[in-house]
Amino acid sequence: CSTLDNERLLLEKILNPNAETSKRTLCMTLEKIILTDIYWGVNLKRSVILTNETARNRLRYLDFSRNSIINWLNLDGFMVQGYDYIQYANLQSINMRKVSASFFASFPSLKVLLLGGNKLAESFSSSKSRDMFHANHKLEILDLSANGIISLPKQLLQNNKNLTELNISGNHLSDFDVNLDVQIQLQLINLTGNSL
Repeated sequence: CSTLDNERLLLEKILNPNAETSKRTLCMTLEKIILTDIYWGVNLKRSVILTNETARNRLRYLDFSRNSIINWLNLDGFMVQGYDYIQYANLQSINMRKVSASFFASFPSLKVLLLGGNKLAESFSSSKSRDMFHANHKLEILDLSANGIISLPKQLLQNNKNLTELNISGNHLSDFDVNLDVQIQLQLINLTGNSL
């Protein structure tokens, strides 16, 4: 199993999820996936399952930043399985418009989550958004910058006691009422570029 095999399988899964080749799993030796600055021109449909059925995979690092995967990317109906060990996910500037409150529960080992430069205001306007990072107990760095966010729920970070850095800069917040009582390790909150 080579890195080239893994890259080919990953692209096959994304471009044609129903093809016979997409049923094969990524090799267990794969630790990083970096697909940045790519225009894919692919329409991903709702309820596509992005899955790695190999439970013992070593995948720890995802970088899909600065991609044009789809215009108005909506991850609200997507399910992700088999990526329990991802510690770093860079999804910055991928034109993401909406993500369900349960989407990140599929990544319980996340330590770094970079979501800056998207358009996630609608996702955080829902009352369910308080559970967005509920399952991410190990989360240390969270970047929500430049997403057009108008408000954040008070209990957004209620289960993220390991958080050390929070970047919410460049949004449209007029107040910041997120409860930070459990964030005893928090070292940096960046709120610049808001209307506070």
